[in-house]
Amino acid sequence: MGVDLGVKNLATLSTGEVITGAKSYQRYESKFRRLQWLHRQKIIGILVFNTFICTYKAHERAPLEGVAITQWRGKNAREAASDYRRVVDELMHDWRK
Repeated sequence: MGVDLGVKNLATLSTGEVITGAKSYQRYESKFRRLQWLHRQKIIGILVFNTFICTYKAHERAPLEGVAITQWRGKNAREAASDYRRVVDELMHDWRK
């Protein structure tokens, strides 16, 4: 008698009988895929950021007026500047490794 233990099914017997287990893997499946993708990109040497920059009008208007986003005074200026700071912090953290 052979038993194959797995993730999707708790066990599959040599007779072909499948014993189902808890479905907790489904809850983490998308997160696991994302982590696998990030790890693969890191092995290849491609820098991937976990942080992202939201689209604010400040990102559009500040360069048109010749002002850095950190010096912009307007609606969503603080959020726009903090987006860039988070990306820079993550970049500096990755380069230190």
